[in-house]
Amino acid sequence: IRLLSNRRAPVMDLSKKCHFHGFISHIWSTGQDQTHTIVRQMKLVMPDVRIWLDVDCLENLGALEESVGDATTFLVFLSVGYFKSRNCRRELYAGLALDRPFIPIHEADVEKGGAALEVLKAECRAHCVDDAGLGTYPSYLGPAEMVFRIFEKEDPILWVRVNAFQLESLKSIALRMLRHSPYYMRHPETLAAGVIVAGGGAPSPF
Repeated sequence: IRLLSNRRAPVMDLSKKCHFHGFISHIWSTGQDQTHTIVRQMKLVMPDVRIWLDVDCLENLGALEESVGDATTFLVFLSVGYFKSRNCRRELYAGLALDRPFIPIHEADVEKGGAALEVLKAECRAHCVDDAGLGTYPSYLGPAEMVFRIFEKEDPILWVRVNAFQLESLKSIALRMLRHSPYYMRHPETLAAGVIVAGGGAPSPF
């Protein structure tokens, strides 16, 4: 990935409190293969990116909340059953409590475990009724707060597997992650024109 504004690779700095650029939250039954692909492909187009993925990084299931806090952004892979998982909800409430920027990624292919956004919203409303009984986010306002953060604050990024279309998904994920890095928080104008992938076609704007 290169910035369209200067054709340079992005600055991949981290805050002193974090060791990862993103934490990716998913449910194994319908999201494991896809999230592994996302992380693998992100590293191909942006080699210095560090994304927390459970199979690579999880040593203690009791430390999920700490792991969310060790990343600058919180990526949510939206697939069927995600909101039914207590551990996924633990991660969500930690993301809210820490005020991490949410980057929702939507699996729409029903044959791959996806669903329409309205179906996923309904699942969210049905299951995100409290903070998983953990007391980690006592100020939780209920399902409306979660729906807003995941589905309405910014449009979810559609995950597409096919060649050039997948590059567009990856560029959108990269842009949102970069927007919240320390350097680009100070210099947002540098990202305004979008990013390109060498040999990957048109730029991806905000």
